[in-house]
Amino acid sequence: MMGAAVSSLDISITKGTSGVTAFTDSAAERTHSHVYPCIRCGYCVDACPIFLNPERLGKLAAHEEFEVMASEHNLMDCFECGSCSFVCPSHIPLVQRFRASKAAVRKARASKTGAA
Repeated sequence: MMGAAVSSLDISITKGTSGVTAFTDSAAERTHSHVYPCIRCGYCVDACPIFLNPERLGKLAAHEEFEVMASEHNLMDCFECGSCSFVCPSHIPLVQRFRASKAAVRKARASKTGAA
């Protein structure tokens, strides 16, 4: 589930390509669906290969609690595989939220280091 999304099948496959994932039309439509509130189903928790709690991290990201995410919920351990986002029945873009949160944490830590 990791990698770059492409908008066309005209992209070349090179020796650096490690795999290709193709979705059916119905699965591809999920990426453009409306985002609904989290229903706390736990599918994202079950899908996480490193046993993080994406549901909790997603809620913290929505409230911009970036340092709490990093220090108490191991945000920086997430390798952004996309499994949580893919299984979410509410279509919440969890991985995108985690990427933005990681960037905010790195920026805050860099400014603390630069100010010291």
